[in-house]
Amino acid sequence: MRLEEILRCLPNSAVPVTELSLYLERIDVVALREILPFIRHLEQFIIITRYRPRRLRRAHLLGKTVFAHMPRLHTFLLCTTRRARNQPTPLHNGYGSYFYEQQEACLRAFDRHAPWLQRVMLTTGLEWVKQANGTWDDVEGQGF
Repeated sequence: MRLEEILRCLPNSAVPVTELSLYLERIDVVALREILPFIRHLEQFIIITRYRPRRLRRAHLLGKTVFAHMPRLHTFLLCTTRRARNQPTPLHNGYGSYFYEQQEACLRAFDRHAPWLQRVMLTTGLEWVKQANGTWDDVEGQGF
């Protein structure tokens, strides 16, 4: 059964569906765009996937393609189900600075297209919260 077929029932819910968690084998921006009519009223959207961090460079497309059409969305969490063997943590030396820069680039793209987002996690273990002045801080207190 396709995801679109499953989510088609959301508009018929007795109460508005404001939170949704999905397991997706991989992030497919086109597929998410197709289900947008069923998820545009979400306030919290959680995707659990197996994707690898090196593919994060494409996550910024979610801002323009999906989040820009979800004006109530304040929380987007992207979680991975497993970590590759010997995979460094997101802020690990060397690898971490590049990874951190990729996350910052995604957050800037999200701000351009969906400034209402307040809480974002692009990888398990690194969560960002938007401060009142519009800057993003990770939950460890570092920001840009």
